[in-house]
Amino acid sequence: MITDRVIIMKEISNNLKGTFFILLAMLFLAFQDIFIKIISINTNLFLIFFLRSVIGVTIILFFLKFKKLPIVLKTHYPLLTLIRCLLSLIAFGCIFISLSILSYPIVVTIFFASPLIMTILSKIILQKNIGFRRWVALSVGFVGVYIVMNPEFNNLNLYTLFPLLTALSYATLIIIQHKTADKDNLFAQTFHLFFAAILLSLIAGIFFGNGKFDIYENEALQFMFRRWEISFNSSLVLLIAIGFAFSIGILLLFHAYRIASPPNIAPFEYILIIYALLLSWIIWGDTIDLRSLIGLVLIIGGGFYTFVNEIKSK
Repeated sequence: MITDRVIIMKEISNNLKGTFFILLAMLFLAFQDIFIKIISINTNLFLIFFLRSVIGVTIILFFLKFKKLPIVLKTHYPLLTLIRCLLSLIAFGCIFISLSILSYPIVVTIFFASPLIMTILSKIILQKNIGFRRWVALSVGFVGVYIVMNPEFNNLNLYTLFPLLTALSYATLIIIQHKTADKDNLFAQTFHLFFAAILLSLIAGIFFGNGKFDIYENEALQFMFRRWEISFNSSLVLLIAIGFAFSIGILLLFHAYRIASPPNIAPFEYILIIYALLLSWIIWGDTIDLRSLIGLVLIIGGGFYTFVNEIKSK
């Protein structure tokens, strides 16, 4: 009995710590998104990938050297690691492209199907129990996503699907991250994502980094095929800031999901919506309409119900 109580208290303590790290991570990632949206009008997508990852690797190496910790690159789950890296590239690629086209609050709101998807994947992969009420809450959340997307299929904005694809890729990535955390080092897991992004970016830079395919009027395609150039002005400052914000944010995020149960802490990622609304209003004067607000309330309500229900059951 005492042992069970100790285990429960430890789990609650880890969930509280995980919540703190989630809130802090989302703040750093919000600034990263804002910087990317600002710079997307004159910078290449894969150049951002490359510099962000190089800065991330450098930061981690300095940290490990300062703390006198070993540099570990080995993974005990090579197949899952490969899948996780591919999902990371898909997730971040889609979210960056959508940021170049859509308003930041809309992108973030649609993306937050991810905690709902994460709960479903926790059932499938981690064998977490999901009751009937939680299934209802998940359904309500997905109705909210549908409302925000406002899909008029005769005139569908395909870019609203990109944050949803990001949500699916990201949720799967996090579940794999949690599953492999028992053997794979946190920094090694992060290194894998950075190296995959560097490799993809270098391949993209070799094939179309000279701008020869930058012949389209579409903003998203321009973002992908624009010539690789770095101006030593505000653009360079923003690229460096993106690297620092992402590196710190992703380490905090991964650490949160290593120590806490994903379904328990995932709803606190919704703080990113508050950050997005506030920063977008300050910088661009962006707001969301009533329809999007209703959808937002349903998404957050569904996510927080699953969290509260989990706490009550314990």
